[in-house]
Amino acid sequence: MLHVGIATICFHDQPVETALAWCAAAEARGIELWGRGHLPAEAPDGAVARVRALAEERGLEMACYGSYARAGAAEWTPERFGRVLDIAAGLGAPRVRVWAGTTGSAAATAADWQAVIEALRRWGALAADRGITLVVERHGNTLTDYGDTARRLIDRVNLPAVRLNYQVPYPPPAGGYADLAADLRRHLPVSAHIHVQNYRAEALTRAPLAEGIIRYDDWPPLLAEAAFDGWAMLEFLPEGSDLPPVELAQAEMASLRALLNVR
Repeated sequence: MLHVGIATICFHDQPVETALAWCAAAEARGIELWGRGHLPAEAPDGAVARVRALAEERGLEMACYGSYARAGAAEWTPERFGRVLDIAAGLGAPRVRVWAGTTGSAAATAADWQAVIEALRRWGALAADRGITLVVERHGNTLTDYGDTARRLIDRVNLPAVRLNYQVPYPPPAGGYADLAADLRRHLPVSAHIHVQNYRAEALTRAPLAEGIIRYDDWPPLLAEAAFDGWAMLEFLPEGSDLPPVELAQAEMASLRALLNVR
């Protein structure tokens, strides 16, 4: 079943207490917790328990812990990643966002691919033991950036506990955003989490969901066809608005529900 929620990075300039209060005020049912300012990977157990209690008090489901763990990067040892899983378990988050290395697909070597794949397999096994699913961020300057690379990576890892965090490629691919329906159809079978955003044509600044260059008309039937069972998250607020952040988040959450046909 498709659910919609909000990533607390929308309120990145606010302390976690305020961010969670504003998520609740925006009528989000679930959140993706920002794994830097709102709860970094080095946070002690007491801080984890406190954030979980704050979210529960506000009726917010902890859909995902948004870590910045990069598979294949030397500094991300199994021990360090184990702490990320500890935090997710402490939060009661069933998903952890991770990243596919530090090199874009066009520049990546076979060794880069193998390092990321091996790390994701190790991490995926650790996550599965704790009932957690890893969702690999689709992002520039990683192996999941453009074309079929994200699908190829998830297929090569080939573990049920390692899925994709789908989002529209950014910056736009050479052909623009004309073929997004095909892109979404390709990647939904391996996706367990979605980030939703939009952009203005000029300078690609962030736009309201209903007004930017990305059209979401094709998404509801494709999500239904794929029987997508996960969360679609509002990832960022539009730039250049005069509305207070809470009102802007309320408007964007209403747009997200309307665009994806979620009540």
